[in-house]
Order: sequence, then structure tokens, then C-alpha cells
Amino acid sequence: MSHILVYYILEYACPAWHTSLTKEQSMQIERIQKRAFRIIFSRNCLDYENFCYIHKLETLEARRTNLCKSFFEDSVLIDSSCLHYLLPPPRVDHCYPLRRQKKLEPAMTRTARFSNSFIVYALNNYQK
Repeated sequence: MSHILVYYILEYACPAWHTSLTKEQSMQIERIQKRAFRIIFSRNCLDYENFCYIHKLETLEARRTNLCKSFFEDSVLIDSSCLHYLLPPPRVDHCYPLRRQKKLEPAMTRTARFSNSFIVYALNNYQK
């Protein structure tokens, strides 16, 4: 039961902070899961990536990315959402039939910090 609690703590409100993590911070969070696997499944287990693959587990970074993407698609893109007003208006320039034309205009930013905020990051990376 306690290892499930750790997952909830490590993923709590991840759409708010996941896109702003540095690589080092993300690796530190992954170390918590690695350490938990070693404690639960013995010290002589395989390396982390192979262990996750064999047991069909996701890394915490992949889980956070999937949670952010599903939150964006299920809670922000819906017209009745209270966060929908944060999105830019839909694109109307359908001059060329492109294979993967995004429905919303990608956000233009001046700073890297703002480009890593959730809505801007999601607009640029999670749109279909």
C-alpha cells in the first residue's frame, strides 16, 4: 500500500510542474522509483530500463508525460472546460492541405521559462 502512495505523491498535480523540470530533477525523481524497485524486488535485479520493460512498467517520466497529455486532451481541449479560454483561437488558414496541420496556432514565446509552462508546452507538443 505504501508504494502506491509514493506514486501518487510523485505524480501529484504533475501537469502543473512536469514541463518545467530540468533533466537533473527528472533523474532525481526516477532514482526514487529505482530505489523502491531495489528494495521491493531485491538488490540483484536487472538494470532499471530492462526491469521496466520486462514487467511492463513505465518510467515515471513516461507516466507524467502521459498524464499531462491526457489532462490536456480531456480537460483543456474540451469546449466546456473552464481552462478552454486559455487556448488561442482555432486556425483558419487552411490554404494548403497538410498531413498534420494543428487545429490551434502554436504559441509564440519570448522566454524558455514561459515556453515550458503547461498550456504553451501542450499546444506545441500534444496537439494532434
